[in-house]
Amino acid sequence: VSYLEKPFSSTSLALVASKTDFRQKVFDVLKKNALLVECKTPYPNEMSEWIQKRVKKLGKTIGLEASALLIGRTANSLRVIQSEIEKLFIYVGDKGEISVEDVEEVVGISKQFNIFELQKALGSSNIGKSLEILEHMLDSGESAIGMNVLLTKYFQKIQLVHEFRSKKLNDFSLANSLGISSKFVGEYLQAAKNYSAMDIELCFRHLLEADEALKFSADEKVTMTMLLYKILKKVKTAQYETI
Repeated sequence: VSYLEKPFSSTSLALVASKTDFRQKVFDVLKKNALLVECKTPYPNEMSEWIQKRVKKLGKTIGLEASALLIGRTANSLRVIQSEIEKLFIYVGDKGEISVEDVEEVVGISKQFNIFELQKALGSSNIGKSLEILEHMLDSGESAIGMNVLLTKYFQKIQLVHEFRSKKLNDFSLANSLGISSKFVGEYLQAAKNYSAMDIELCFRHLLEADEALKFSADEKVTMTMLLYKILKKVKTAQYETI
């Protein structure tokens, strides 16, 4: 501490600590005589914003859905996320925005067991396939919170299908309104047949309760399995216990 109070002017000293207690005297001394920087790892609910700011600083943009998918495939690891962002920049080249499709292509996971296949299985009310995909995704390290975000986005789009139905839009216009490729319109129309507007409201309730349970350290596999069961069986009440 005595040296920190009067360091040599010709010396550049960097101190790094993984755990800090700012109540200790040494930190009071550092605040007065040096530059003190606290580098906190973002909380899970802050990770998407961190990615968007990082990508923007590097000269491109990335949407919420694409960043959520990136989080899901990297298990919230900043080191891995940074590495994957570098790969994505190389992959997209001069394109200004990193899309969901870009993340899907670059950030590795089996194309047979990913969030899009899970959405497709849910949309077609295939409980066996849904649970199989979920198990593979969780076993491969996918973030349950990230999956929950993307499933919420999915059901929001199905809700929009119901709203746009009265406008009698063609497939191309509907795709633009939903922000999806026109080749997926048929899947969303089928999902809208399987889930009424009331069913979707129930889905949102289940998704919210699962999100709260996951943030309180509930068992991911149990919580997500219960979530899919309640969505597919259209259960009208939901209880998620922290384990």
